Amino acid sequence: MTDNTQTVSPDGFASALNKILERFDLQNIESADLVMRETTKNMFGSIIEDTPVGDFDPAHAGTLKGGWEITTGSAYSGLTGRMTPRRTRKGLRIPRLITKQGSKDIYLTNNVPYINVAEYGGYKKNPKLGTLDKRTGRYVIRSKGGFSKQAPKGMVRKNMAKAGHFLTEAANKVLKG
Repeated sequence: MTDNTQTVSPDGFASALNKILERFDLQNIESADLVMRETTKNMFGSIIEDTPVGDFDPAHAGTLKGGWEITTGSAYSGLTGRMTPRRTRKGLRIPRLITKQGSKDIYLTNNVPYINVAEYGGYKKNPKLGTLDKRTGRYVIRSKGGFSKQAPKGMVRKNMAKAGHFLTEAANKVLKG
């Protein structure tokens, strides 16, 4: 007999089977948690990485990108005030998603006042002057057709459309590794 085998009488079969299934469930919960954490990190990270930087104004560069907050239970209601123009998925802290009691809701929130304009458009369709680049003192046209040139298809919608891809990629990584 090896350390992993156990002799079970017919009367103890149900109890032994329950123990095996509990262990199996725990391993599946842990795998599901790893898959969801990896999916969340990649999807939310892609949204953050695709967020425009606003590099024309050094005093506010990265405010929109730094405004993303990841929470569980409810959406974040404040303003972070972070300016992180080089923010990527590497530094994201993803809360634990799966528990024995079930899954938790997880939110990616950005409360910067102009987030909806960056996501859905709303800039002038054909600007004549543009935006003042405070570094150079020149005006630059930073939008086209009402959308930011840095994120013409938004950040959230574009990456949510790839949710299945992020999930498949995460599952393959976790289940193979």
